[in-house]
Amino acid sequence: MKLLFTLLLSCTIYLQAAVTPVPPTRFRELPELSAIPFDRLLTIDNYVGVSLGDLKALSILIQNSNAKNCLELGTFLGTGTTALFYGAGVNLTCVDHWRGNQFDPFMQSTAPQYDFYEICSANINQYNHENRIALVEADTIQASHMYPDHSFDLIFIDADHTYEGVLADIKAWYSKVKPGGIICGHDCEGRPYNFRKYDFSDAALKGKDWDDRLRIHPGVIRAVHEFFKGSASLFAEQSLIVNGTREHSSIWYYRIPE
Repeated sequence: MKLLFTLLLSCTIYLQAAVTPVPPTRFRELPELSAIPFDRLLTIDNYVGVSLGDLKALSILIQNSNAKNCLELGTFLGTGTTALFYGAGVNLTCVDHWRGNQFDPFMQSTAPQYDFYEICSANINQYNHENRIALVEADTIQASHMYPDHSFDLIFIDADHTYEGVLADIKAWYSKVKPGGIICGHDCEGRPYNFRKYDFSDAALKGKDWDDRLRIHPGVIRAVHEFFKGSASLFAEQSLIVNGTREHSSIWYYRIPE
C-alpha cells in the first residue's frame, strides 16, 4: 500500500508540476549510488545541484569519519547528496524549509509553481526503504535548537549560500558535531586570496549568493575561511579520480578536535 501511494504521489506531481525525471548521469559509477533509481526520481528543469566529484568527496568524508548519524542542511529535491548519504548506509536528518533559497533566482522563479517538499518526499520514498532518512521542515537556525550538542558524526551545510547565512549555519551547528566528527559543506571554490581582485567586503557580499562572472559562491568562500581561520580543507584544492576520470568538487570540511 505504501509503495502504491508513493507511485501515485509521484505521478500526480509529475502531471501537475510538469517535472521531469533526473537526466542520465554518471552517478551510478559510485558504489553507494548503484541501486538508486535515478530514472524514477523527479527534478525541475534537470536541476540536480551536485557533481560526481562532489558525491565522491562526500563519500570519502563519510568513510574517513566512520559516520553513522548525519545531518544535511538544504535538501531541496533529495536527488543528489541525500541519495549518497542513504547509499552510504547512514542515518540522515534533512533540515530544509522547502521554500527555496531566497537569493537563488532559479529556486525563487520556480517556487510559486512547485511544491518542493512534496517532490522531495516522493523522491526519497523511492529509495528510503529502511526509513533511515527523516525530513525536518524548519529554518536551519531554529532547527539547531532541537538537538543537543554532539548529536551527529557529520553535518553537511548546503542551505543559504550568502556570507551571513553560511556563517550563521556554521556557528549554530558546529557544537552539534561529536568530537572527532566532521562539519562540511558545499560550494566553496577556493579561498579569498585565490581571488585577490574580488571584493569580499560586507557591503559587496550583502545578500549575494553567486557571482556569475567568476562562477563562485563568494559568501561561502569568505564564511568558511573566516570561521575556521583558514584551517578548513577544500576539495577544490585536490584532485579526485572516479573510474579513471579526474573529477572536481567544491566541498569543504573540518574535523572537530577530540
